[in-house]
Amino acid sequence: MKKIFFILALSLGFIACESDVKFNNPAFEAERNYKTAWKANDFSASVNEGALMISATDGVETLVLRSAAYNFGGKYDLGVVESYRAKLVHELEDGKELVFETGANKGSGYIEFAPIEDQVPGTITGKFVVALRGANDSIVSFQKGIFYRVPMEEAK
Repeated sequence: MKKIFFILALSLGFIACESDVKFNNPAFEAERNYKTAWKANDFSASVNEGALMISATDGVETLVLRSAAYNFGGKYDLGVVESYRAKLVHELEDGKELVFETGANKGSGYIEFAPIEDQVPGTITGKFVVALRGANDSIVSFQKGIFYRVPMEEAK
């Protein structure tokens, strides 16, 4: 009787342990304002006029990271010069937009691209941290940001 109960319990354990694991591959996510998880549901990367643009949205906010150079393993400061910047657009219900940016006296951060051995052809992987300033001096920040195997679109 003990063997039957043991076998039944063991088999129920295996049935309950189905593979419910969901991998974030590709992914674009960060910690927003040091407390809230922010995860994009749509994202892409493209090279436009020699600069890499990574765009991600959660349906309400769109974050764009722009880097004039993008050497694998390289780290680039955002907001120091115009060719390295970040922009966040928050769409309000009334159709208006709140815009937050990096730039001189606006905000700062960095983009760091993963080394070449961690890259997959046709995608881009790396991490970022950014603090963006809005028109009313409010700040939105993203910490522990990652973009993982974000698909690259055709060059324009």
